[in-house]
Amino acid sequence: MLQDITKQDARGIILDAAERQLAHYGFTKMTMSDLAEEAGVGVGTIYLHFTGKAEVAIAVVERSNQRVVEQLEAEALNPHAVEDRLKAILLKRILLRFEIVRRRSHQMDEVRALIRQQKVIRPTYLRWFEVETKIVAKVLQEGKRLGVFDFDDAISTAQTVLWSMDSLMPRNLKPHDFESPDEVRNKAERLAAFALRSLRPLDKH
Repeated sequence: MLQDITKQDARGIILDAAERQLAHYGFTKMTMSDLAEEAGVGVGTIYLHFTGKAEVAIAVVERSNQRVVEQLEAEALNPHAVEDRLKAILLKRILLRFEIVRRRSHQMDEVRALIRQQKVIRPTYLRWFEVETKIVAKVLQEGKRLGVFDFDDAISTAQTVLWSMDSLMPRNLKPHDFESPDEVRNKAERLAAFALRSLRPLDKH
């Protein structure tokens, strides 16, 4: 058993174990006792942090989204040209999630079905979309100050740019798409290039 760990440490250890269990057994076959053994904690410890297996699985997805957003935030702050940063954000938003789902395709179908059943998919999507919109809006505002981009409102423009990429989000792809990562990347590259062209001042098109 793990001892002398903080509440946050315990939660992270449980989620790490849940990712491994989901990868091997899927959501249906994963049990709380198996999860506890994998994490090296008691079953009671898991229930101190989660109400049940469903909440654990949803938390795994939420943590993946948080990690994606952290990478987008880091990209927004790097010293590259503002156009390069925006392109990287748009691509990473799609491709990082694509790779997560592609690596775990057999168990993610179960987890997505669970999320739909729990009726949390839309609130979850809207919450992360709002966070991502703010990241993109900040980069757009910087680009406008530099004369690289031209638009009326940063938030609405950021939303439109993200919506333009959403057809390639994993939830909108077909199973065969996950067998063609190069094709998905090429499509993402084209959409990002189109979005960047639409943001340039007319005299720079």
